[in-house]
Amino acid sequence: MQGETLMLTCSTTSNPPARIVWRKELEDSSVQHIIDNDTLIIPHAQMSDSGLFICETINDATNKTERTTVVISVQDGPRNTTVSVTPSATVKEGGAVTMTCTSSGNPAPKISWTKHLISGVSQFLSENATLTINNVKAEDLGLYQCEGVNQFGREKKTVDLIVQVPPQNTPELISPSDNVDEGENITIMSTTSSNSPPQTVPQKIHLSNTTILSSQNDTSTLYRVIKNYTDIYLVAYNETGNNTDVIEIAVVEMVKERDYVIPVIVVLSCLSPMAIPALAILVYMSRKAKINGSYNPVNTPKPNV
Repeated sequence: MQGETLMLTCSTTSNPPARIVWRKELEDSSVQHIIDNDTLIIPHAQMSDSGLFICETINDATNKTERTTVVISVQDGPRNTTVSVTPSATVKEGGAVTMTCTSSGNPAPKISWTKHLISGVSQFLSENATLTINNVKAEDLGLYQCEGVNQFGREKKTVDLIVQVPPQNTPELISPSDNVDEGENITIMSTTSSNSPPQTVPQKIHLSNTTILSSQNDTSTLYRVIKNYTDIYLVAYNETGNNTDVIEIAVVEMVKERDYVIPVIVVLSCLSPMAIPALAILVYMSRKAKINGSYNPVNTPKPNV
């Protein structure tokens, strides 16, 4: 096991006694001289110490050399487990992301991927070292875990995947209501859900241009609305995209009051005293029209002159 002391002993029988040399075969097939001794001791052995060791016995009197080999495998549980994410752990909705897990150990650890769900349980995803998600959706965000396992242990590594989505669901609240009289004030409140803080901009749309209305804390107030304030577009946006919601406002046009008293008096001044009752009726109807905000002419009998 890694971290333990490795001791190799080589012995031979010869007369005169043979000289013993320890060597190691390297990855490039070259041979490295280690020590001239019958015992090779490696304290705190590492996995890098694994390989082919060669014991040579050399009899200088007979000029005879004999070799024996032993393969050493330093075993250990998973170590240095890492996760790399391409292009990054923050991805836009509809994009693709690849997460790759590596883990060193002897024997080589088996890799598995799971996802931590909101319910607290783990969802198994894959036993491949590479996990790819195409057409990323909002529900793909969360904590992903890579685990390397062999008979000597296990090691875990997590990555938090963030999915950027455009603002969604932009309901509106209009005060006092979406039916107002011309000249009244109207307040629009919007609520936008997004995992990246959005900004909401109300816009008044005309056929020829667009006017950006001022807003504060997702609340906009239109003062003394006029008839052409019919459609308000709430545009919520963040670095990922935008979402538009339309509010239809019905503005009741104010009817201008007309004063019918003076022309009636001028006309009736030329009439006979028989028209006095008609004058009183018209004055009464004129006052009533001012109270109601509108006026409808009344058919009155023509006086005899």
